[in-house]
Amino acid sequence: MAVEIDLHIEEVLFVGCPGIDRERVRAALVDELTRLLLESEGVASTWHYREIDLVDGGTLRLTGMTPEAIGRQMALTILRSIQ
Repeated sequence: MAVEIDLHIEEVLFVGCPGIDRERVRAALVDELTRLLLESEGVASTWHYREIDLVDGGTLRLTGMTPEAIGRQMALTILRSIQ
């Protein structure tokens, strides 16, 4: 059975992260979260409609991380918190 996922992230907040490329992080976050949800189709298929107001992406040590790596790490943290 195919699962349709419509993922909308309205806002991503970065506290204490001057100079971070927010758009690249956000794009990587959306891509990775979508990939993870499609990969775990069993979890996603149980959600008929789900709206979540706020998810804490956690605290990350950003030293040496690319924006893409930051987005992927945030996606893993978010998925764990919404399952």
